[in-house]
Amino acid sequence: MIKAYLLMGVEDLTPALSVRQTVFVDEQGFNAASERDEMDARALHAVVEDGAPCATGRLYYDRDAWHIGRVAVLKEKRGQHLGDLVMRMLLDQALKLGASSVQIGAQTHAVDFYKKYGFEPCGASYLEEDCPHIPMSASRARIESMVFAGCGGDCANCKSACGTGAGQSKDA
Repeated sequence: MIKAYLLMGVEDLTPALSVRQTVFVDEQGFNAASERDEMDARALHAVVEDGAPCATGRLYYDRDAWHIGRVAVLKEKRGQHLGDLVMRMLLDQALKLGASSVQIGAQTHAVDFYKKYGFEPCGASYLEEDCPHIPMSASRARIESMVFAGCGGDCANCKSACGTGAGQSKDA
């Protein structure tokens, strides 16, 4: 059974960090020393488990903007909409916290994934540890219309796996 929950940065982040280690360091070759940073302690972390941690992402406020980052799904769990669940959980929290927009530094291969949530490129591409990234942004209105449109809170009949209620474990 799928279990999804949020962790504050001051809590034990082992579940989130284990997924990030596997995806970003072991699989993608990012530097282990720079994988964890000062934002972790300030962030809200989404974790999805299917027997063990398998997906994660974080939301934090920095420099007058909300940011989502470190979204990762274990290779063997990809294609099961777990990244979607992580994104919906984090976007829901951002909106509840009053975000007027959300920023992401997306790996270029993931741009289309983030476009599904209302994100659009908003600057020049850049390299992060030799991996091409592009800054993306989504306004509150765009997130609401593309991600949560039509949500009446009827989770028992929901097929979106948005993470806000009972629908999350049914179809995630």
